[in-house]
Amino acid sequence: MIKIHPSIKSIFAECAEVIEPPNQVPKSVKVSVLVATYNHQDTIAQCLDGILMQSTDFEFEILLGEDESNDRTRDICIAYAEKHPEKIRLFLHRRENNIHINGKPTGKFNLCFNFNKVRGEYFAICEGDDFWTDNQKLQKQVEALDDNPNATLCYTRVNLMDRSGNVQSDEQSITEKRFRQITDSSRLSISPLLEVGNFIHTCSMMGRSNALDIPFEFIKSPVGDYLLYILLTQNGQEIIKLDNPPTAVYRNETGTWSAQSHRNILINIALYQSCVLSILQNEEHRGIFLDRAHSHIIQIGNYIDQIKQREPAVKELFAFLVRKVRRKLHL
Repeated sequence: MIKIHPSIKSIFAECAEVIEPPNQVPKSVKVSVLVATYNHQDTIAQCLDGILMQSTDFEFEILLGEDESNDRTRDICIAYAEKHPEKIRLFLHRRENNIHINGKPTGKFNLCFNFNKVRGEYFAICEGDDFWTDNQKLQKQVEALDDNPNATLCYTRVNLMDRSGNVQSDEQSITEKRFRQITDSSRLSISPLLEVGNFIHTCSMMGRSNALDIPFEFIKSPVGDYLLYILLTQNGQEIIKLDNPPTAVYRNETGTWSAQSHRNILINIALYQSCVLSILQNEEHRGIFLDRAHSHIIQIGNYIDQIKQREPAVKELFAFLVRKVRRKLHL
């Protein structure tokens, strides 16, 4: 199953109680679907319905982490868990357990707690404000991964929904624009991920559980999905992109990054890039990533003084990267 760094597991041991109501989910499942939700009263039902409608020839479970919302999300989750006890394992969290990054609460505790509960050979993720539209999504991805044992990550195209509820193709999304920058897309791996950036929407992915080893850097990074894909593929494994029609809808109206100041965006970019460089084990991979990240790393040189309160190791890493880039050296 998924391996998790001891320092993260120690947080689980010391946290306020997470309540798991009784359920009838089988112990043996093929896929674990992770849903983290907070203040999603208008979207969580659609999210869960899209998962529950999946038609499969295998068992799957829904790991539903509710982060003590201040709207009706918790009530809706409880109602769904009571109606579908054979599918849903509900985890009722406390806000005091939240992990903060750059001074702001995040859903990292909720997500990592779900990772720790995974029983499936494979896992998929659908956050509480996204939803699936293809009732064969899980079946198609399981078959693809079963047929390709060297692949650890499978994803599909998605549609995008704006604030007004209009749904459109992801053709002009940043993920697809990045994908079109890949020189050879016939064989996907970690290299294009590092060269062009993230080209995978989280709500479309499925990963192989035993290929994921979550390090402590995961809870330090403001960006989780990109690190997740790197962790799944950095040992040479392949990525499968299914050429089927879109299987999910990603709501892009409430991005947290767009609401931040330029300063905070730069700090968050610096944090996640330092975490990526910290987890990369291969020198060639570090060099590829640094080539793409060098412009951001130069910018954060002006912000080193503003992060003095952060962990000394992170601050030292930022300073080291800036020196390397300014001397036109490569890792």
